[in-house]
Amino acid sequence: MQKIFVADDWGLSKPINDSILLLVKCGLVGRVSLIVNAPFTEYLLDELKKYSVDISFHFNLTSGVKSAHRAVGFRDLVLGRYERSFVSDQFAIQVEVSKQLGLAFSILESHQYIHFIPSIGKLLAPLLLRNKILQIRSQESVLHPTAKLGSFWAFRTNYKEELGFEKIMTAEFLLTSKDTTKLMVIHPASSVSEDTQDPWRFKRYKQFLKIKNEFLL
Repeated sequence: MQKIFVADDWGLSKPINDSILLLVKCGLVGRVSLIVNAPFTEYLLDELKKYSVDISFHFNLTSGVKSAHRAVGFRDLVLGRYERSFVSDQFAIQVEVSKQLGLAFSILESHQYIHFIPSIGKLLAPLLLRNKILQIRSQESVLHPTAKLGSFWAFRTNYKEELGFEKIMTAEFLLTSKDTTKLMVIHPASSVSEDTQDPWRFKRYKQFLKIKNEFLL
């Protein structure tokens, strides 16, 4: 059975974009999660737009983003070490950039699953409603159990069905049985990135090779 993938992190590096575009051309990717404020967002974007593939909003607060002139990390968001205006300001900036790129999002995903953090979800929910971004990624399995708990709590408290939100269920490619019917999340790259700040740079390349081998590309 042919698998359909959600490819994350478009824009972080050229090897990531190269690999995602190849998998889109092969018909294996049904959705691309795009980071609008990444260094290489526009690299091959015009080519990607030629294909019938959904492009979702990969909201990013932790990669190359600063609040009050300092970088913000995942732990800062969990512990609330940020200005509340930081989230709304970044959301507005990223939505505006997406419009400039000719993109209109209806699906929210996020870098490092930050939309699962309950306090972030609380701030995001009204912004998403206002911008008619009502489909929210959830997962049946994630890499860390606290993320799974955060996902459950975020939906229960912030992304409520009665407000119009809808769960989009996915599963991790490396942690999923082969007969799943859910879209599987992948983080591929056609080579190892030179960005040493990316902790996944070796895993991305290994995952890409695994996909190429499994699907005889």
